[in-house]
Amino acid sequence: MLNQRRASCWVSFVLVLFGCPALAQTKVLKLATLAPTGTTWANGIKTFATTVTDGLGGQIKIKLIAGGIAGDEGQMIDKIRQGQLSGAALTSLGLGKESGAVHVLELPLMVHNYEELDYLREQLDSELRKGFEDKGLVILAWADLGPVHLFSTRPLRTHRDMTKAKAWVLPGDKMVPTFLEELGVAGVPLAIGDVNAALQKGTINVAYGSALTTLALGWHANLRYMIDKPFTFGVAATVLSKREFDALTPDQQMFLLVEAKAYQRDMIKTIREEDARALENLVRNGMQVVHPSAELENEFAGVAKSFLPQLEPVLFSPRLRKKAEAILSDYRSKPHRTAKTR
Repeated sequence: MLNQRRASCWVSFVLVLFGCPALAQTKVLKLATLAPTGTTWANGIKTFATTVTDGLGGQIKIKLIAGGIAGDEGQMIDKIRQGQLSGAALTSLGLGKESGAVHVLELPLMVHNYEELDYLREQLDSELRKGFEDKGLVILAWADLGPVHLFSTRPLRTHRDMTKAKAWVLPGDKMVPTFLEELGVAGVPLAIGDVNAALQKGTINVAYGSALTTLALGWHANLRYMIDKPFTFGVAATVLSKREFDALTPDQQMFLLVEAKAYQRDMIKTIREEDARALENLVRNGMQVVHPSAELENEFAGVAKSFLPQLEPVLFSPRLRKKAEAILSDYRSKPHRTAKTR
């Protein structure tokens, strides 16, 4: 009995000394997202959470609050500041509330394909990350939303078609509504959850998104046409409060960042594959792909340049935008394999 008691004491000492997960206090990180449970984005976060918890032996547990339960992205940012949330998976709209520089990745017609997006994001990564850290956020991982198209209940081929359009726009967004307004499109601000009802009532007849988001949110049931070329590529990121990150041990921080890098790589690959399948699914089930007139294409290109003064320096600096243009110009001047949008 004495030997058993000594052995038990020795084991307990070793476990405490070397930080046995069973005896260590579990740190709970609450991450929120608008993505509904079961979608690619929510599933990716859950996989990442499981990997972190298992890899650290339960030292950290990531709790996902999906489907907008924590509020819209502006409310999520507020809750991160107040300490009610540890972080969130955000689209550029939410990210832009803290650092508008992220919008330079999504400027209309700036990026032509995934390869260019990857290169531009990689070249601007350290500058963008610093902008968020200055605001108290750590970027754990970047993600994609996919190529963003205009979807409509009637075909959009000419300028006249555009002037008859009533497009859903996100409240608080400045870039897309301004771009569409310059094209003659009336914007109707609505929460994402109200889009389907508005399409059914005829309050709006145009929405924008990737094939994957349009399918995942069920908008495709009321939208029968899609302009063939995307006008931008949607980006997102999972962020963590710097206060929460700094409270972790160096080993925990390192493990989190290493796994977040793998999470970023896997999520981007998965989203791109699933978006391609979603587009095939939409077309197979009746979505008609529309090629705009040459006049409308030229108008898109002209507005993509002419509306910039309305964004600078409100969202980002002219310096950063010119830097992005120079990065892409340099990339395009070099030989690359044939790039595809998807």
